[in-house]
Amino acid sequence: MPITELADARASVGTLLSSATHKLGNAPGARQDVETLLAHVLEVRRTALYLAPERPLDENTSATFEQLLDAYIDGVPIAYLTGWADFWSLRLEITSAVLVPRPDTEILVASALDLIPSQTDTTVIDLGTGSGAVAAALAQERPQAFVLASDRSAAACALAQRNFKRLELPNANAIRADWMRAIAVGCGELITANPPYIGLDERPSLDSGLRHEPQDALFSGRDGLQDLRIIISAAASRLRKDGWLLVEHGYEQGRAVRELFRCHGYARIETLRDLNQHERVTRGCWPK
Repeated sequence: MPITELADARASVGTLLSSATHKLGNAPGARQDVETLLAHVLEVRRTALYLAPERPLDENTSATFEQLLDAYIDGVPIAYLTGWADFWSLRLEITSAVLVPRPDTEILVASALDLIPSQTDTTVIDLGTGSGAVAAALAQERPQAFVLASDRSAAACALAQRNFKRLELPNANAIRADWMRAIAVGCGELITANPPYIGLDERPSLDSGLRHEPQDALFSGRDGLQDLRIIISAAASRLRKDGWLLVEHGYEQGRAVRELFRCHGYARIETLRDLNQHERVTRGCWPK
């Protein structure tokens, strides 16, 4: 039965969730996603849905939910529909101006934390910050550090700054900059970056859901390495002696990224793997 017909029959929380899950073909994770959407519409926690499955829903509520569900089926990320995403231990405001933070990027945070002393003043620079996810996680875990987040998008910078303020992170600040053009020479002990790294040649084979995310945050030249080349080259002058650069990249780009680090004079180069054991983050130390 279509969801709109359920609305006419005074749909309940339980019947609407069952119908929506069936509409998604009972795919893995479908129930959790429809629960997240309905909880968002009702402005309650997901657990509240279990406590009142017989709660009746009016026609407007059911119609709003169906609109969100149809957008989700069309590939719109659930974070764009609800306006929120979880990353690390944080809840972040998300808009369609930025990429949705991925769990794999938490490897970038964990790797950076290994290199940031917990009781020492440290300047960290997060390039292409988007929602501010990486910068916020680092600022929260290392309150003694100052985290400078940059992004070429004014909308992204404004969003990151809102997240920093809401999360009460006075040691994080966002500025608008095209990679490191506004970053002073020799000002940081550590630089993180999660740049675009998908090649234009890969576009035809990608998940269609990516069409809803900002394209300039996804694609970087034909081979996906255009922005990584810029960052690895320019970061050296912004790092202090023995400072570190850490970049996220595609799982098949580890070898090429390590070679870029070597060609630009970095030392102690290593690549870390994500939860699926794919090469995901490469880091190197600037020894000069």
